[in-house]
Amino acid sequence: MRALPNSASVTIRKPLAPFSMDNLDAYLEQNRERFERELCELIRIPSVSADTTHRKDVRKAAEWVAAQLEALGLNPEIAPTA
Repeated sequence: MRALPNSASVTIRKPLAPFSMDNLDAYLEQNRERFERELCELIRIPSVSADTTHRKDVRKAAEWVAAQLEALGLNPEIAPTA
């Protein structure tokens, strides 16, 4: 697993079982605080790609997202940009 950016955390989750829209609503409500916490964690990274002084922060944000996707069992790839 990829090393996480400083102060980043990843919550390992079980794969979701098939569910109905009612179950989806319940799942979203039950996990609302975690979703908000994780979103806030991501948007705290000043990843303004148009500003070259934030180049490292853009990479840090990409690594954070990649780590989240890896925790879901996916195999993300970070593509370098100019």
